[in-house]
Order: sequence, then structure tokens, then C-alpha cells
Amino acid sequence: MPSDHPLEWKRKTVKKMSSDIRSMDEVRNGFSMPLFQHPRDEVKLSEEYTAGSYLEERLNEIGLKF
Repeated sequence: MPSDHPLEWKRKTVKKMSSDIRSMDEVRNGFSMPLFQHPRDEVKLSEEYTAGSYLEERLNEIGLKF
């Protein structure tokens, strides 16, 4: 039965990850970062949009660019 606690998935993930570590020798320092890729502005996405025109429209819609 699923828990109603909003962080339950995180607890299970952390527990699973920590149980996968066999020894401290296997632990490596590091970090992860998201990678966002966007095609060049001239790439044609459809008959109506290029990547640049679509990005421009979306930024205007969400108020990040006027």
C-alpha cells in the first residue's frame, strides 16, 4: 500500500542506494548536474517553427523575455 508521506519515495531511494554501497573504498566524491540541450536557432522543428522561434515564443509566454 503506497504511503501518503510526500518524501516516502526519497527515503526508499536513499535506503536502496546506501544498501548498494559495499565499502567506503567504492564511494567516490563527485556531483551531478542537469544537462539542458537546445538545438541551434535555425533547426526546423515543424512547418511553423524553428528552434529559435519556438524558444522565443515560450520565453514570451512565461514572461522571461519581452
